[in-house]
Amino acid sequence: MSEVQVQLPETHVITRELGRALEVLPGPQDLVARVEFWSWLYYELRQMFQAAAAAEGEASVLLRPMRTGPFGSVGKQYLWEFEVNDAGKPRDPGALNWHGHNLSQSLYAGCILIQNGRVSTHH
Repeated sequence: MSEVQVQLPETHVITRELGRALEVLPGPQDLVARVEFWSWLYYELRQMFQAAAAAEGEASVLLRPMRTGPFGSVGKQYLWEFEVNDAGKPRDPGALNWHGHNLSQSLYAGCILIQNGRVSTHH
């Protein structure tokens, strides 16, 4: 595996976002949700850095700030989105997904979702 240089947000930004994620999980009595969160976080970080190592050009790893999703019948959602892109791939204006995101340089993307005290990952 080759060396990967990744630009991440300042350490305090990542720490603040982890703190926000942990605040919305059920109380300390629900150890299962907390273990699920840390397991998914470890898994996703590992996948992101493996994808970045496979980049043809310069890789960018983006960890977006946590945001809340829709309310209503599904309950409150907390999304922590991430993506890995390869600047070495040509940008194709026609490579759009149904959200309007250009995927021509995308290597890996998704989110960790916290909803109703449960944790899952989506790609």
